[in-house]
Amino acid sequence: LRARGRETEAAELALGARDAVIEAGNRARVAGTLESLGRADDAIAAYRALLAAQTREGKPSEDLALRLGWLLASSKDEAARTEGQKLFREVWLNAGSAARRAQAQEKVLDLASRDGTLADLALELEQALADPSTPQRDAKRDALVQIWTRAHDTFGARDVLLQWAKDEPAREVEAWQAIARVCLETDDYRGQEKALRRLMQIDPTEDLEYRQQLVLAFLERGRAADARVVIREML
Repeated sequence: LRARGRETEAAELALGARDAVIEAGNRARVAGTLESLGRADDAIAAYRALLAAQTREGKPSEDLALRLGWLLASSKDEAARTEGQKLFREVWLNAGSAARRAQAQEKVLDLASRDGTLADLALELEQALADPSTPQRDAKRDALVQIWTRAHDTFGARDVLLQWAKDEPAREVEAWQAIARVCLETDDYRGQEKALRRLMQIDPTEDLEYRQQLVLAFLERGRAADARVVIREML
């Protein structure tokens, strides 16, 4: 019907199917059809009903939650955007994969930035991390570091990561690797050099990798002489 330009009839057929089908995969396809036909409100209702059913069964789909969250976040209705933000936060804090967590985190930060609540979110995360018993510490720490990194506040991000190294000495290498990445993203080359040299000390098994990164950093900054010194040390 849609191929023949009869989109209204196609939408009505999809709406009828929405209430008739039972299998989750088919219901998701119906919702996707409604979305592709530009029936955003109907698609939201279909996705929302399917997600609620999955939640009752204890098997909510993270992909479905992200899709519904994206539609809600695109709405002009403030309540819908708030619901979308909530869905993204749930996936962000409870995702079963790093890729989905990163995807959801990006949306949480984007929405907070758009709504002017990024500073509030940063304060919330700082307060949460100050409590040693707070759950999902890694996800919250990563988000706070990303907020400071976006703001090009290297010191703010570095302080969070140094506190992590202090709280969990066994993960000091991870913390300094993250500091090196932050410094690279914020063009803090002196900080990156310091982080890489620290990593050479505490993670000697990866010394060659850190030296290679340092050589590249020097060359990008036009410090060929310093790069040659590090290269000679590698020989």
